[in-house]
Amino acid sequence: MAAGTALVIPFPKEIPYQGTMLVGALLVAALIAEGNSPVLCLTVLGWMLVTNFGFNIVGGFRNPAGAYILFVTLFTGLLGVFVKALTNEPLVANVPNADQTLLVYMLGTCATTFAALLSLRFRPKKPFLAGRLTQGNTNNVVIGCLVVGIGLPYALYLLAPGLASIARQLNITLPLAILIGVFQRVKATGGRSSFSWPVLIAWAFSTWVGLLSYSKEAMFAPSLAWVVASAAARLRLSILQVITLVPLGAFAVLILVPYSQYGRNFRDETAANPQVAYNLLRHPLALRDKVNRDAAERIDLYHWYNQPRGIFDRLTLVPIDSALIALTDLQGPIGLQNTFNYFENIIPHFILPDKPEIRAGNDYAHEIGMLAPSDHTTGISFSPFGDAYHQAGWLGILLVMPAIQFLMFVAMNYVLGSTEEAPWALFFVMAFAHIAAEGMLSFPVYIISFGMEAVVATAFAMIYLTPMIGSLLLGPGRNAIPERSFAQPARTRFAAEARG
Repeated sequence: MAAGTALVIPFPKEIPYQGTMLVGALLVAALIAEGNSPVLCLTVLGWMLVTNFGFNIVGGFRNPAGAYILFVTLFTGLLGVFVKALTNEPLVANVPNADQTLLVYMLGTCATTFAALLSLRFRPKKPFLAGRLTQGNTNNVVIGCLVVGIGLPYALYLLAPGLASIARQLNITLPLAILIGVFQRVKATGGRSSFSWPVLIAWAFSTWVGLLSYSKEAMFAPSLAWVVASAAARLRLSILQVITLVPLGAFAVLILVPYSQYGRNFRDETAANPQVAYNLLRHPLALRDKVNRDAAERIDLYHWYNQPRGIFDRLTLVPIDSALIALTDLQGPIGLQNTFNYFENIIPHFILPDKPEIRAGNDYAHEIGMLAPSDHTTGISFSPFGDAYHQAGWLGILLVMPAIQFLMFVAMNYVLGSTEEAPWALFFVMAFAHIAAEGMLSFPVYIISFGMEAVVATAFAMIYLTPMIGSLLLGPGRNAIPERSFAQPARTRFAAEARG
């Protein structure tokens, strides 16, 4: 297929301001026509422009900070604003203070952008992991990640159960197997193919585990990893491949999302039981309708839309952030103890046996009346904006939150650099897509500590300690592919049929 007829998944380094202004103007016109106040509409437009500026100034998706800025904005509320506009619902409907909440989001994004801009002054000439991953050792790294990702949790569960939770927390090898394997494959084939057999095994195993655990994060993370790596490496999709992917995406949104929402209600009883999962998926449309009816009947459910919107209900934090911000304005901030707990939790248990348990989201949900008084286990997600504002008001938004984010951005600059310098950075682009918006302030602290430790430890283990795995599985002399720069296209003799 000619290159001109192929579709490349976008992985932009910048978003044109003219496009943002045009879309923003159309959005503002629609919102005003639906009865929203001009001030609220201009707040939304300002939020879009600040996000655009922050994304562009750090280099777009080349820098994980750009992904953080964009995805936090998109999944805290901006995507919900578009849904409200398209369904002719006022922004102020169903929440107590949409104007204050969106103002917090807009000024919070200004603070985050300032932190990202300041972090650019602390970029090293060569990040710590840059250059350590080459075309020559990538196969060994991918196979090592695959073997460790599948085998380590089960081995520890059988031999040392006490270490199993630590392994789950730090084990990021299966996502890395997909990210790095796809990135390498696309580069090596000149954008014609993305799957190799280790990548296919890692993707299939991870997706299967997600299906059996009824976890949307586990279920969709492998496919998200494929999208991120394919976009970063410039995979060329044929029209046939695009036509194939569209119904698969629709199936994921319309069927698998309600499947996971229903299945998690009895996860402890049926998790990892393939027969139960099969029975739930036998009549997917009936299951989807039941999930929607149940959502409509829950009058206590925090919601922003007038009726259930499926996955879009999960892709906005405005309803619960708004309740938390309203409570803060009524009673005042609670103080920074939770932030201190986030940092104190970094210390290992053997040094600090009584370190605090992190359950701020659960506590906040109790404060706004979202959970039963006896429920101290359900995890509820708030945005970093809501968390910072509840702890310290505007001081939290304009000082505390950007200070923590600045540390995160600097750490990523020194350890990872850009996605072009070290494909390991793709892991954080993927992570930010599904957890940055709902990670509160604890997620940046996690990135600074356990997240960086996990990536560095995995990189060194896969590059320097596990080459023998690839040698044993592939045989002597076949554990490496020819040395070439990632930026070079494959030579003609390595041409491969496009497989997506």
